[in-house]
Amino acid sequence: MLQNIGVGKYYLDYGPVQMTISALAGDRPMDAEIMQVERYVHELLEELTAFLDVAKTPPAQQDMVKKLPVILRTMITAVTAAGDATLTPMAAVAGAFADAVADFLQKKNATRVIVNNGGDVALRLRRGDSAVVGLQSSLDDREYSHTFRVDGNNLCRGIATSGLGGRGFTKGVASAVTVLAESSCIADACATSIANLTTVDDPGVIRLPAAVLDPQSDIQAQFITVGCSSLAPQAYLTALQGGIKGASQLLQDGIILGAAIFTGSYMSALPDSFAAQIKAGQLRSNNQLAT
Repeated sequence: MLQNIGVGKYYLDYGPVQMTISALAGDRPMDAEIMQVERYVHELLEELTAFLDVAKTPPAQQDMVKKLPVILRTMITAVTAAGDATLTPMAAVAGAFADAVADFLQKKNATRVIVNNGGDVALRLRRGDSAVVGLQSSLDDREYSHTFRVDGNNLCRGIATSGLGGRGFTKGVASAVTVLAESSCIADACATSIANLTTVDDPGVIRLPAAVLDPQSDIQAQFITVGCSSLAPQAYLTALQGGIKGASQLLQDGIILGAAIFTGSYMSALPDSFAAQIKAGQLRSNNQLAT
């Protein structure tokens, strides 16, 4: 179902897809074009469902002889780039759908598109345009702790957040990991990968097989974090360092454009230019900046 929630802005609730879509062509709200998105999402879901077995299998274990739909190939490329061999293409599905809808509207001459698919954001901004993005230090908290700006002059076209308490599962203890990338699909996969690296061995960390929480999970046998309590500051700091190491490598390899990582009372952001933006856009946060 597609619901109008503002000028040129709609909320789509269709099966597993819950996204907010905003699109303009110059100053004109693209209501008619957005109304076509529901059918387009239906088609994408049908294509993906036909290959759900592939979507739930890590790329290294797949038979790549199959002719796969474009959206699934995009998901496979994203999780491969993230470098976590335990990820399946489903780790990038929300970002992939956000990108697909944003590209669909851009091809219809949109000059400004923002698609938020449950926290995975695709932006298509023309040069000179910009958007302010809210950042959560914890996925359990609906309020923003910081803001930063993305403009059409740089490469950032995707933002995604993962961590404990999010829609997807995580192996780490990060309360939130936000990644900036050239696509929402890449950001989605890399946010999951970095969040998984914020692990620490501690009795306060509770882990269970994913299948216990979701029998249909794509990572049924893998242990995920379901809670953590009474962790010492050093445990959170150790977990943060694991996330920083992974994010730094992805940044160095040119896979991502930036990342912000929150564990306990600590946070880190890279590169320095992104860290400066976050610091300047602090709304409320008790997190201590760590490097």
